[in-house]
Amino acid sequence: MKAPEPLNLPNRTPVMNLCNTTLFPQAVLPLYIFEERYKTMLDEVLEDQRLFAIADLESSENAATETFNGKIAGIGIVRACRKNSDGTAHLILQGLARVKINQIFWDKPYPQADIQTAKSTRGEDGADYLSMKPKLIDSIERLIQLNPKLPEDILPFLANLDEPESVLDIAIASLCPSGEFKQTLLETLNIQKRYQAFHGFLKKEKESILLNKKLLGGMDENDTKNN
Repeated sequence: MKAPEPLNLPNRTPVMNLCNTTLFPQAVLPLYIFEERYKTMLDEVLEDQRLFAIADLESSENAATETFNGKIAGIGIVRACRKNSDGTAHLILQGLARVKINQIFWDKPYPQADIQTAKSTRGEDGADYLSMKPKLIDSIERLIQLNPKLPEDILPFLANLDEPESVLDIAIASLCPSGEFKQTLLETLNIQKRYQAFHGFLKKEKESILLNKKLLGGMDENDTKNN
């Protein structure tokens, strides 16, 4: 599965202000639209390019001044939308890219942002970049073996992705809990540093599961091999 061709993003886009919510490129985010301002936004979005961004605007230190100094957010496209009889709507938003928010405008019922594409960077070692995909899939497979509650269907999906960065972002979106760390990973434009931080998270998750099993006396031979 190849990543979609990059779009020519607009200079200004609507923004849905959501606390502790991140939208990663290629990831899908189900949303329920019920606020009047976002009902208006959705109507206008569907008549245009079907694009809007997801950001936690209120957590910014510069929210009062409406200047965000390059806060990183995710912009996505509405892939599916079902409007309900009461005016609410369920939709699926698919992430397209990271963007930098330079300024917020409040001249409509919903916020809009002046944006520019936030491009990822990678090191000079191409082999190191290409090795991310098998390493991530191996680490995730081992974690799923230890914790069957994790979504097992993510493995074949990741295997069908061609770009290692897409594998990384989908894995983060699927396995990392919402919060400050997940936002930090969204903001980390250097791919290798993002990978190292997420790989460290997977390692800590595995160590935590093994420790809990050991304390509860539930470790077996297979668990030892996974360590």
